[in-house]
Amino acid sequence: MSESLEELRARIDGLDASLVRILNERVELAARIGEAKAREDLPVVDPAREEEVLQRSAERNEGPFPGAALRRIFREIISASVRLQRAVSVAFLGPEATFTHQAALEVFGSSADFHAYRTIRDLLRAVESGGVDYGVVPVENSIQGSVYDTLDGLVGAPLRILSEHYLAIEHCLLAGCSREEIRRVYSRDQALGQCQGWLSRNLPEAEQVETQSTARAVEIAAGESGAAAIASRLAAAAFGLAVLERGIQDQRRNHTRFLVVTRPENQPPGDGRGREGKTSLVLSVPDRPGSLREVLQPFDEYGINLSRLESRPSRLRPWDYLFFVEFRGHEDDPTVAGVLAQLRAACPFLQVLGSYPVAPGLDGAGGPADRPR
Repeated sequence: MSESLEELRARIDGLDASLVRILNERVELAARIGEAKAREDLPVVDPAREEEVLQRSAERNEGPFPGAALRRIFREIISASVRLQRAVSVAFLGPEATFTHQAALEVFGSSADFHAYRTIRDLLRAVESGGVDYGVVPVENSIQGSVYDTLDGLVGAPLRILSEHYLAIEHCLLAGCSREEIRRVYSRDQALGQCQGWLSRNLPEAEQVETQSTARAVEIAAGESGAAAIASRLAAAAFGLAVLERGIQDQRRNHTRFLVVTRPENQPPGDGRGREGKTSLVLSVPDRPGSLREVLQPFDEYGINLSRLESRPSRLRPWDYLFFVEFRGHEDDPTVAGVLAQLRAACPFLQVLGSYPVAPGLDGAGGPADRPR
């Protein structure tokens, strides 16, 4: 005999009561963990441990509850637990409703204190000075490539990369007018670049104007006739514009990789260590033929596969370059430590930007930026 609606609802009420009790028990344990961290002078945010909890919850889920929804729920549980230990402040590229804001929410949950900054430089300075605990910055996009403001801003900065995060990007055309009335399209340079094909086909006469963020583009478009913006649906709701077109990026699988940066004292010891760790560094090479090949030779000798190698002008003198390098492994692992020792002896400049956990990728084994090039 099937249960009645009232009986089914009564069972749900009982389960809800159990969930509340269990959540409170979990929070009490989290508070005790916070006390233990305080005694040992450890930071409250531990990305490796948090990812372990999220992955374990996914592995235990036998359905039918959606896996993505379960991850979001546990992310909020962790965020609330951290908040009870200590308020955590997070900087993002503002204003609100940017993709960086969305990434920050996914990384830290809604219980953190979020602060918007107009530029990546301002954001990084705020973290350096101790004005905020952590910063979330975009570093590369699967269509448009590297975000040079972030790369340049990290060189010489007393900061460490704490973790990485991949965010699926859907660009939308937002406006307070019809498509036929659009004369200008505002957005961040990266967003405009990711939508060049669509813009050339559909708005070839419209002027493209770069802004400091996608949300700032929406702010401008909301107050200007004949203007549109490329941004997220979240931004459309925040600023009262209509979504004229969705998914206008040139590739459907469009993702941006973000970095979480902080001061060295906020990094848990051994974070990202082991097989699933990743190390990022920046170096210069001697000014002679073949020097780059010589500097990279230790990676080949130790069997370490580079997932990223990119050059940038050093800004110290003309035609002088720095190289950004990424690979699997933690700087404290003996093999990696041996490579770093050789690099320090051979390179005029070497800065380890961080060793941190590899973020789950689109296939669960590292994002597109983590694949060999």
